[in-house]
Amino acid sequence: MERILITGGAGFIGSNMADAFLEKGYDVSILDNFSTGNSKNIQQIKSKIEIHKGDMCDDSLLQKAVKNCDYVFHLAALRSVPKSFNNPEEYERYENFKAAAKKRFFEIVEEIQARNKNVSFKKVYKEITEAVEEVRSKRYAQQKQAKNRS
Repeated sequence: MERILITGGAGFIGSNMADAFLEKGYDVSILDNFSTGNSKNIQQIKSKIEIHKGDMCDDSLLQKAVKNCDYVFHLAALRSVPKSFNNPEEYERYENFKAAAKKRFFEIVEEIQARNKNVSFKKVYKEITEAVEEVRSKRYAQQKQAKNRS
């Protein structure tokens, strides 16, 4: 079974992507520090995925999360544009810190790829979009049924 890591996997896009890949039969793990991601987003799938809780700045956690992955989808990000306008100094400091962590993330991925040729980055937007839309439609139908029963 192919293994996928999604950084930022507790965010809206990452959690839907994780759900979609589970439905396609992939083994899924996520890496998230839950600073902007929400545990509610992965509530329905948390028993089916491996969760690496922590920050991308944690070198040993990164190495553990990436190990044995066939695909890595990097979605971890700071998501609030309005907040960045209201407090630009804090966001600039945060982004500079995260830039160093992201650089190290890609170095670790390259190290593992060099060792076992097992990690790749792919742009499969159409397949992902279709799968996420399918999962979203199913969730909507389930929520609608639940409301109708109430």
